Amino acid sequence: MKASQIKIGIAATVIVLAILYLGFTGFQKSMVYYLTVDELKARGSEVYGDGIRVSGYVEAGTIESDPKRMHHEFVISENGETLKVQYDGITPDTFKEGAQVVVEGRYDPSGTFKAETLLAKCPSKYESAEAEGNGTDGR
Repeated sequence: MKASQIKIGIAATVIVLAILYLGFTGFQKSMVYYLTVDELKARGSEVYGDGIRVSGYVEAGTIESDPKRMHHEFVISENGETLKVQYDGITPDTFKEGAQVVVEGRYDPSGTFKAETLLAKCPSKYESAEAEGNGTDGR
């Protein structure tokens, strides 16, 4: 082999390794863990500032909204633990008291979860109401 071919081979290997490294570290940083409220509380300060997802149910009577600023505060709960959530943005149509939600954002040392994304699950009662409504038993 010529010296120029060896240099090209080494350069190509370094470039491929650099791309793989950047891809792997970028993927790790973008990974968001999915926790329930009680799991988040159990981890405590370990997760402060990390990008995480938390699932829970919206507590009745806790939704406070300022439509002009699109600012929303509410409490979610799961397995006996509660979490105060702040979210700025448009809420899904299915967001209401008792709805199961997944919030994505950062847990603050003050005990408040600053959500950047809010997803609300569609209640399964729609499926059973549809089956009852058309006179079939779903079979």
